[in-house]
Amino acid sequence: MNSLQHIRRLVAATLAVVVCTASVVCTASVAAMAPGEFDPGGFSVRISSQPLGLPTPGETGVTVRSVPHAFMDDIFCLSQSQPGLMLLAFENQREVKIGKLVVFTELPKAIEVLGIGGGQPILSRTPCDLNGVPAVRYAIDVTATRGTIKATGYNIFSAPALLLRTDAPPSDRVMSARYWLENDGVATPPCDISLRVIPTIHGSRPRWFETGVHFTPNCAALPEGTAVEQYVALYTATGCNVAHCPPSTLAAELGRRDVVRYMQPSGWLVNGCMIGKKPRPDSVKFQLADGTYHANGTCPAAIYGREAYYHDRVEAPLREIIVRDRMAEHIMANWEPFMFDFKGCFCHRCRRDFIAYTALPSDYVHGLWPKRILDTHRDSWLDFRSWQNAHVIRTLEASVNAMGAEAGLDAHFVPEMHVKSITSLWDTSDSLRQYSTMAYADRIPLINVWGPYPWQTVGTPYRYVRGYNLSTHCLAKDAAEYIRDQIPMEHRPRLIAFPHGLQGNKWTTEPESMAMDILSYFVHQWDGAIVYAFPKGYDARYWAALARANVAIAAFEEMVFSGTAQSKHKLEAVTPMPAPAPAFLNAPCGGIDVPKWRDAGLIQSTEYRSGESRLFAVANYWQRGESFFRLRIKGVPLGRKFVLREPLSGRCFADAEGNFGLTSGPLREGVLLHVGAQRFGFFVLEPVGSGHDYGVPVSSGAVAAVMEARRTAIQAAYDAEPVTSRPVDYEGELKAFKRVKAAGVTVKRVNDARLGRLALQVKSRHQAMVIDSVGGGRVSSWRVGGEELVHADKASGLALDAFWCPAAMVTEPYAVSSCTATDGGVEIVLEKRLTGGSYMAGATIRKTFTVPRGAATFSVTSEVRNTTAGEVEFSYRFHNMPGFLELRDDVSGTAAMGNHGTETTFSRTFKRHMYTMVGVEPDARLSKAFDMATRSTISEPNVSFRAPWCTLKVTAMLADAPLNAIVFWDSRAMPCPTFEPIFSRVSLPVGEAWQATMHWRVDE
Repeated sequence: MNSLQHIRRLVAATLAVVVCTASVVCTASVAAMAPGEFDPGGFSVRISSQPLGLPTPGETGVTVRSVPHAFMDDIFCLSQSQPGLMLLAFENQREVKIGKLVVFTELPKAIEVLGIGGGQPILSRTPCDLNGVPAVRYAIDVTATRGTIKATGYNIFSAPALLLRTDAPPSDRVMSARYWLENDGVATPPCDISLRVIPTIHGSRPRWFETGVHFTPNCAALPEGTAVEQYVALYTATGCNVAHCPPSTLAAELGRRDVVRYMQPSGWLVNGCMIGKKPRPDSVKFQLADGTYHANGTCPAAIYGREAYYHDRVEAPLREIIVRDRMAEHIMANWEPFMFDFKGCFCHRCRRDFIAYTALPSDYVHGLWPKRILDTHRDSWLDFRSWQNAHVIRTLEASVNAMGAEAGLDAHFVPEMHVKSITSLWDTSDSLRQYSTMAYADRIPLINVWGPYPWQTVGTPYRYVRGYNLSTHCLAKDAAEYIRDQIPMEHRPRLIAFPHGLQGNKWTTEPESMAMDILSYFVHQWDGAIVYAFPKGYDARYWAALARANVAIAAFEEMVFSGTAQSKHKLEAVTPMPAPAPAFLNAPCGGIDVPKWRDAGLIQSTEYRSGESRLFAVANYWQRGESFFRLRIKGVPLGRKFVLREPLSGRCFADAEGNFGLTSGPLREGVLLHVGAQRFGFFVLEPVGSGHDYGVPVSSGAVAAVMEARRTAIQAAYDAEPVTSRPVDYEGELKAFKRVKAAGVTVKRVNDARLGRLALQVKSRHQAMVIDSVGGGRVSSWRVGGEELVHADKASGLALDAFWCPAAMVTEPYAVSSCTATDGGVEIVLEKRLTGGSYMAGATIRKTFTVPRGAATFSVTSEVRNTTAGEVEFSYRFHNMPGFLELRDDVSGTAAMGNHGTETTFSRTFKRHMYTMVGVEPDARLSKAFDMATRSTISEPNVSFRAPWCTLKVTAMLADAPLNAIVFWDSRAMPCPTFEPIFSRVSLPVGEAWQATMHWRVDE
C-alpha cells in the first residue's frame, strides 16, 4: 500500500465520525466521504445551548453524573473494538452525611466492562432488562471516594473510571444505559445516557512533532493486564507518541510501547517555590516580610544553592522516578508562582543574593529589609526574583538531565509557562516579570506553554464566540515568532503546547475545536502539543478528532519542519464569511496583542516551501459555516505545469476541461477551493511528474457546482450570526448624545483623557462622575471636593456588573438607553444584551444610575432580565475598586462593617477575605467557589471606607436583593483590592427579572 492510499484509508476512518450538512452541527455517523465530496465541517459533539445535568427535584443528597457528557449532549460513543473511559462523578450539594456508596450502572450486554480505574470493586453483575434489551447491572463500591465529594461541583478528578469496550458494529442506532447511586441504601433517581458505536479509530504517528494527552491520575490508575494493554493500544492507534502521565499501570505500559512520558511530581515540585517533599525544616522555608513562613514554600536560594534539603527531598525522589522506577523520560511541572507574588523570600540568603545582584550597599539594604524594599526598589526586586527563578529552573534542569544520563535517557526539566510570557507583551505584567521565561529560555532545551483556553463551561448556557479558536492561532504565531526573533537557533528551546482539552470540572470543548488548536500550533512550527487534560470522561469522538489531527501532522510535518516559511499567496473568500466576534481577543488565559489582531479574519493560512513543492495550510475558524475561497498563488515558474492537490481528501484540482496540470496563469488568477467549518485544509502544489497518483481530479466547474448548491445554507448561517457591536460602534452612538441639565445636575459626553475614549460626565456642585458606558457601564471616576474616590484601573471602577457563580464580569460596551431629568436630579439608563462570549448570552442587563442634585451621592440599580430560551441560575455581584483601599507609602485605607453592634474592619493583609451575612442560608456553591484566606461574619449590608490621605468617609449600602457575603479580593500584586458584594444565588425563569441596588454616599 503506497503512502497516499494509506492516508486515504486513515482519513476515511476518521472522517467517518463526522458528517454534517452545511452550517448544521450533527452527531456521529458511520458514512465515509468519497474523494469528490467536500466535508462541510461542524461539530461531532453539540454542547447543549442550555444547561444539562442539573439536579432534579428527587435528588436531595449525594448525586451522580456521567461526566462530562451528561452536561454536554447526554451521548457517550465507543469506537468499535477499542476501549473507552466513562467517568461517574459525585456531588454533595446539601452536604448530607455520606455512608456506604454504591453506584449502579445498567449496560447492554454488547458493552463489556474491562475494569474499574482506581481499584473500586465490582460487587455484583446481574442480568437485567433495559428498555427491552438484554443488559447487565453492575454494582460498584465507590465508598473510597467519599472524602473527595464536595458541594462545589462534580469532582472529575476522583470520579471512578469504567473501562468499556464493544465489538458491536458502527451504527447510528442509539443504545440506552442507566446509572444511579445509593448512599447507605438510599437511591437517587436513575439517569439515562445514550450509547453509540463509531468506526475503529486509526491515526498516523508523527516522527518529529510530539503529540499526546495529559492523563489525570484517575484515568491512569487502570487495572493491570488486558485492560491497560487495550487502552494503550487505543492510544498508540491514534498516532500519539508522547504522554503526560503520573506513575501508574498506564505509565508503565506506555513506556513499554515506546511512548515518551512526561511526569508531574504530585504537589512537591510545582509553582516556582513549592519545591521538595515534606517535612520541610524552618531553615529552608519561604520567609514572609513579617518573619513568618509561607504555608507551602521553599526558599529559592536553598534550591539553587543545592543545600542538603535539595539533595534529600528533591533530587532523591526525582531519582526514584527517573532512574529506579523508570516511570518518566522528562519531568514537566506546572509553573504558576503567582501565589508568591511580592511575598518574598525575605530570608538571610535572599537578602545576601539581593545585595550581590543589585550591588547596593549592604548597610543600606539591611535598613530597608524586608518591609520597605519592595516600595523602594520595586523594579530591582522584580528583576531579582526573575533571576532567582531562572537559577531554580536551571538547577532543576541540570539535576534531571544528570539523572537521565544515569538511566541512559536524554531527560529534561520542563516548566509549564503561560503563553504571554514568551510574547513581546511579557514585560507588561508584574507577575510575569518576577518569573520571566525569557530569563532562562535560552538555557534549557524544552519549554511547555499553556493558554489560551477557549473553553465552554458546562452547567451554564453555551457561550458562542465566533472565531473562538482564532485566539490560539494569534498567540501560537506571536509566541513562535518572538522566540525565533529573540533566541538564536543554537540556543532556542523546543516549544511544547498545552492545547485545551478538559480543565477543572466544567471547562470543556468540542472535539474539532481541540483539533483546531493542535493544528494551529503545528502549522506555526511548534514542536509538540499535549492536550490538557484528557480524556477525563471524553468519549471516542474526541479520540477520533485527535487521530485526525495526527494524520494531518504526520502527512505534512516534513514540509513544515524542513521547509521554509513564506507567504506568496492570497486567499479570497467567495462565499459569505463574517468577522470574528471581538470576544475572541479575550479568550481565557490568553494575552493577545489586541491592536495587532483586532481586525483578523476567520480564514487564516500559512505556507511552506520545500524544493519545488509548496504547502498551503488553510484554517477556517468559523464554527458554523464552511467556506469556498480562491487561492491565488504567486511565484510559479512560467512555462511549466503544476498540480494542486489535497492529499487528505484524495483529490487534485483541475481546470474546466479536467486537466490537472495547471500553469502559472490560472494559479495566479486563483483556484476555487473549500474548507469546512472549524476545519483545516492542506493543499500541496508541486510540479507534474509521471507515474504519480495525485488523487481524483475535480474540475473547477465541479467545485463551483458544489459551492452553488451550498451557498443558500452558507448565507443562512451568515445571516443567523449574532450582530456584535464593537466599542467604536458604541462610541459612534455616544457622539449623538445631547447634553441634559436638570436641577443643578449636568450630563454631557466628554472625551475622557484617562480612558482615551468618549464617556458620560455627570456633574453638580457636590460631585463629578464619569460613567464609562463603552467600558462595561462602570463608574471610572468619582471626584468629591478635589478627591478622586475610584482607583484608576484599566477595566474596573465602581459598579461593574459581574457574577460570582459562575465567575464572570461584563466588560463589554453598554448602550445609553436614556438620560432623563427627574424632580431631584437625573436618571441615566444603560442597557446590554449579553451576546458572544458573555455569560448568559441572550439575557439583558438594564442599569440605572440615579444622581441627585443636593449631595455627593448616587445609586445604581442593575436589573437582570431573563430574555434567554431557558431558566438561568446565577449569583450576581457588583465589582468595585474604591480608591480608599489603594496602597500609598505602604499604608492603605480601611473598610468598616457592622456585626451586631460592633464594628468589623477590613484592612489590607494581601489575602482574600469573605464576610458572610449572618442568617443567610448556607450555600457552599458561593462560599467555596474560591479559596479564602480568612472568613468573618457581618450583620449589616453597609460598608464605610476611610483612608489616611482623605478627609472624606464614603459608605456603600446594598439593597433590593438578599446579600450573601462581601468579598475583598486582595494580593500583594494588586495596587488596590476589589470590594465585591455578592448576592444570594437565584434561579430566574424565562421572562422574569431580578435586581440589586448599591447606594454610594459621602459622609463629610
